[in-house]
Amino acid sequence: MSLATFSARFLRLVKAGSLSSENIDEALWLTADEFRRKYGVRRTMVEIDGQSTDVQAYYSARSTEAVVDYRNFWQRVRALAKGNELSGDTLSHALTLPAATWRSFYGGGRRKGFVYDGDEYPEQSGKHFHSVAALLHTLSRYEDRALVWSRLKAGWNLDDALSVPTAFASHRSGSIYRVIRRKTGAVYVGLTVTSVEQRWAFHVRRATEGSTSKLHMAIREDGAAGFDIDALETGIMDPLLLPAREAVWVERLGALGPQGLNTAKPGGLGSPGGKIVQYGDEKFRSIEEAADVLSPRLGMAKHVIRTRLQKGLPLPEADKVRQRSWHPEAGSDLFRRWKSMQKRHADAVVAEWVGNYDSFKADVSPVPADMELVRKRPNEPWGPGNFEWVNTQTKIERVHGKELTVNGVSYPSLTAVARAHGIGVSTLKNRINQQGMSVEQAIAAPLAATSYKHSQHPVMVDGREFRSKRQAILYIAETRGITEDQAKYRFNTGAF
Repeated sequence: MSLATFSARFLRLVKAGSLSSENIDEALWLTADEFRRKYGVRRTMVEIDGQSTDVQAYYSARSTEAVVDYRNFWQRVRALAKGNELSGDTLSHALTLPAATWRSFYGGGRRKGFVYDGDEYPEQSGKHFHSVAALLHTLSRYEDRALVWSRLKAGWNLDDALSVPTAFASHRSGSIYRVIRRKTGAVYVGLTVTSVEQRWAFHVRRATEGSTSKLHMAIREDGAAGFDIDALETGIMDPLLLPAREAVWVERLGALGPQGLNTAKPGGLGSPGGKIVQYGDEKFRSIEEAADVLSPRLGMAKHVIRTRLQKGLPLPEADKVRQRSWHPEAGSDLFRRWKSMQKRHADAVVAEWVGNYDSFKADVSPVPADMELVRKRPNEPWGPGNFEWVNTQTKIERVHGKELTVNGVSYPSLTAVARAHGIGVSTLKNRINQQGMSVEQAIAAPLAATSYKHSQHPVMVDGREFRSKRQAILYIAETRGITEDQAKYRFNTGAF
């Protein structure tokens, strides 16, 4: 037992007013289950909407909805309490949100919180978010996270990263717009695949951030109200025609000359253009644009399309691409077990479990902690009547063990034989593999002494003599209901 565990038990006894030499001894030697049964389970109480709530009772009542174990749930609740964020909704989130979604909304790792003060989404202005991912979740734009993060790393303003389209997608039309400075009549010509108003708001933000382009310096000098904005052409669908039309208007209106406000060569969106990509009969201005347009159409994840196009490989058939699940529990431990079961045993799962996670979960719940799912009858399909929860050792024996019959008794593995006859697995294997004994001979042969004093001082526990120190330790562990390490410590100190 660790010092921290003993200290916690000691303090509990002090608070309960039940401290005595006998209790101190029990705090030192009782197992966790024994101490809990005798002195009660520590209860964590939190206040939700003015009412006191028992965290353990809340978890037990909704255990079928839980995607995390109790310890993880308790840690989440504690974090919410420290941040004064506990409510009925956040308590439910602590129980039901997968790890990735929880970190997005409530922080964790290297995420940094911030208060959104932009203009693009005024309804979110002034609200605190634990991360950019949390904002994207709130805006139902989590799928755009890779693009937004890459833009932020490149130094983009958050509103710009959220509002400027990835590229000229084939389902958007482009426009050529004009900005006229009222004081001098100087003209700026630009292209956009958003609305003209949205593009103007982008220029105004860049001006307030200190951009040194001619247009932005003029905006700082005159204010946004000192300009007129209108559209010269709209509805341009050809991605190659849009920059060409901008160049025509820049030349026609003299926007690039000494009296104009343009400073960059026409034909771009204010950042380097992408690589022209062709898919079938369609052309896209960049790989990002192609992924943006083709993803919903083909039912493939954007990263799959990006990777294939970057490597010059053909896109895979839709039915051969791993599909992303939108189930709220996707990514949880039980959900992954269900997916793995269908993948490994494609022809050995009953119909009601195939593609129906909720049915699977209802049948196998409640899910015990630290247990594995196995089939009772390996030759029959997985289903409501053919599964059970077992510990890891049992699962290994069931799945990988080689069944043996020794002296007329069947065992699932050699480890089970060793355990049943009180002999170490390594000793049993050595006798069989190195010494050439049969299994029956190996378990019948006496064990050698494990101590040089053994012949003079036999190992005695509870009036019984044991062939070795290890056998005595195993006996203590079994009869006292403690772990082998605890039994070993008690044996060595003589306090068994």
